[in-house]
Amino acid sequence: MSHPEVEASWTDEASGLRLARSAAYPRVPGAVGLEGVPLTGKLRRSWTLGALGMKAWTWEPADRRDRQWWPQGITDAGEGDAGLLVSWYSKQGLSRLSVVDTRTGWYAHLALAVPRLADDGSVALGPLKVHAGGLARTGRWLHVAATAKGFWTAHLDDVVEVDGELVLPVRHAHRASAPEGVEPLRYSFMSAGSSGLVVGEYARGRRTRRLARIPVDQATDLPCGAPVVAGDGPAGMQGAVERDGRWSVTTSHGPWGPGSLWTGSPDALVRRRWAMPMGPEDLYVDAAGDLWTVTEHPRRRWIVRLSPSRR
Repeated sequence: MSHPEVEASWTDEASGLRLARSAAYPRVPGAVGLEGVPLTGKLRRSWTLGALGMKAWTWEPADRRDRQWWPQGITDAGEGDAGLLVSWYSKQGLSRLSVVDTRTGWYAHLALAVPRLADDGSVALGPLKVHAGGLARTGRWLHVAATAKGFWTAHLDDVVEVDGELVLPVRHAHRASAPEGVEPLRYSFMSAGSSGLVVGEYARGRRTRRLARIPVDQATDLPCGAPVVAGDGPAGMQGAVERDGRWSVTTSHGPWGPGSLWTGSPDALVRRRWAMPMGPEDLYVDAAGDLWTVTEHPRRRWIVRLSPSRR
């Protein structure tokens, strides 16, 4: 099966970091789009975090307890669609997406997949094998973090039903690289904001912990440049957003201790202990400025909106 060639590439002169976008992967016929996804899973309001000034929802019992699938990324689905999108990875190397509507209290899972054009001209779907540690939406494009590989980009209108299963195929690969002697940027998590995409690296010890911005073309809503490093963040970062020049970053303290929220500017972030739930992952900031996160640990697995006093 063939792979698309590089469509565009960029290099940041200051850091040497590179980003290359593939030409489009083949389209799968019969798309129903995001609006064609029936929401069949029932959310439940969780009052556990209410005393901490947080509003939270949790999944059905099987998803809440599952030790194979782990929630990771969060973003919005766009105007007119269900409210949120949440990514998960499995310990078998698979990834999926949840379409979540906190207004009605329903959700559904979609498989994430890579389409390939076979020699006979047919399109086959294979699993998207990524950690999916972060999500970002620009227009109708959804970007899925893929750690050292960069990130994948899907179009929300491309949802299809295959053999009774709803699937979102990717449309482009965005590959990360760097010259010899420079560590390529790891796309551990990502978000979207007025400056374009925000990406960052999870690390402990001596590995890099960079935060960076990627410009987005306002005409196409696709990335149009290399990552530009804004500075470093704390060890163990799980998610980051930027709004009006102010950064917010999450760090986790495992399944039992509340996480921390760091705010300010890269290289000068100020820590607020106990400001996050246990096991916070990616971050999303809505139009009102409220922060949202998902938590990953079984039985302590929530979709969380922080109150203004905790931002």
